[in-house]
Amino acid sequence: MSLFDSNHVTSLYFDIETVELEEIVRAVRDGKTDAMWDVVGLMMYIFRESTPSQEEMDQCLSDLERLSQEKHMKKVPRELVDKFVCLLKHSTKDNAQSFITILDKMSQNIHFCSAERENIVLHRENKFRVNSTEYKLIFKFKHPSIPGKCVQPGECGFVLKERHHSNTDGSKTIELVTDSDYYADTGVHYHNVISARDMCMYLFYTVTFQDGTKPETLLISLSWIAWLPWLPKGTLWEIEDEFLAYNVSNFS
Repeated sequence: MSLFDSNHVTSLYFDIETVELEEIVRAVRDGKTDAMWDVVGLMMYIFRESTPSQEEMDQCLSDLERLSQEKHMKKVPRELVDKFVCLLKHSTKDNAQSFITILDKMSQNIHFCSAERENIVLHRENKFRVNSTEYKLIFKFKHPSIPGKCVQPGECGFVLKERHHSNTDGSKTIELVTDSDYYADTGVHYHNVISARDMCMYLFYTVTFQDGTKPETLLISLSWIAWLPWLPKGTLWEIEDEFLAYNVSNFS
């Protein structure tokens, strides 16, 4: 699991072997995550193994809606959940429709999903390798609270430090860098209005089925491994890009 604090960007991993709906609610309540995207990802694992009852699903959504309001959780962009649904329509699992139903409910709930104007999707401009375990991720972004023309050298933006852990589980930590020295030769400068609290990282995959066909959309997911049980055997995956959703709902 990658950790997060005031400067860490949400990109969490839970114990996926034992997770249940009530554990997701507990994780949110106990502050282990503040992002609705983690909730969606964990639900994928739950539905992979079993189908919760309608009563369990309704109770979970009710609890999460209350906690989302109390804790001001990061919403997941509605367009991303809709892409999830699009790909699930190709699923070979019997309970795929049940999962689609709960995602559709989340997509239409303003406490779970944000409208397009509330999130700006930022594509990574560049990625530099610092050493064997650390990378610089560079994003150009002028926050809507910055008035007029910025006169600082370079473009407005920010740099994320991606650190890969030495263990073998593929975990990593992504941190917003505020030290100006770290921005040398990046072409961007940092404004202190930028907050990791408003960020959530995603990966962009191209999906190709065994017969050569591709779904209507590219999949956006934290891990293609999570999709293996859901889609036809022989599905090929290729990482297309990394990008970030930045919440600007307080300024839109």
